[in-house]
Amino acid sequence: MRYYIGAYYLIKLRDSNFGTYEGKKLHTCSACINDSFFDAWSISWAEDGKNVDAETKSDFNLNDKLIKEIQNWTDKKIEENKSLALQ
Repeated sequence: MRYYIGAYYLIKLRDSNFGTYEGKKLHTCSACINDSFFDAWSISWAEDGKNVDAETKSDFNLNDKLIKEIQNWTDKKIEENKSLALQ
């Protein structure tokens, strides 16, 4: 049996602009359809981590201290290889 570490996705649904789904909100974590808020900014060394936009901060009640805590946690988990599938 294999076990995998799961993840949470924080997304902001937006109206679809294609096909028979136009104008509807699609419940998917696909960043090409909706806005993903745990993105590269959650990793301290990523360029996006230096500037989290105001909308992301507002929508998810983030402040600079909390962003730094998230980045530290993420970096630690990557160093512990917790971001990989476990067997």
